[in-house]
Amino acid sequence: NFWGPPEVMQHKLDVLERHCEGYGRPFGEIERSWFARCLLREDEAELDALLDEHFPRFKPENVAEGEFPLVGTPEQVRERLATFVEMGFGEVVVEFVDFPETTSAELFAEEVAPAFR
Repeated sequence: NFWGPPEVMQHKLDVLERHCEGYGRPFGEIERSWFARCLLREDEAELDALLDEHFPRFKPENVAEGEFPLVGTPEQVRERLATFVEMGFGEVVVEFVDFPETTSAELFAEEVAPAFR
């Protein structure tokens, strides 16, 4: 289980693959999962207002180096997740930062996850 942006993940996968080669373990047998904090809204205006008021650290200009939150509309989050699927990650562990509100979780379940089943 890893976290971080695609370039960091690719580096970690490259290191893991070299270690697998050194130990004679097939790299393809390793199940890969990725962790991300997640915040979704139907439209960008609603999302921007929520980010400004409650979650400024997840605004693109404020995201800490090494983080890669899944913040956006369902379509934007699907696009971001697709990058990790292409890298061979088969699972994502998601922390919905607006919990106990369920908007992000519902949008993820209804509009994001089905694209990857």
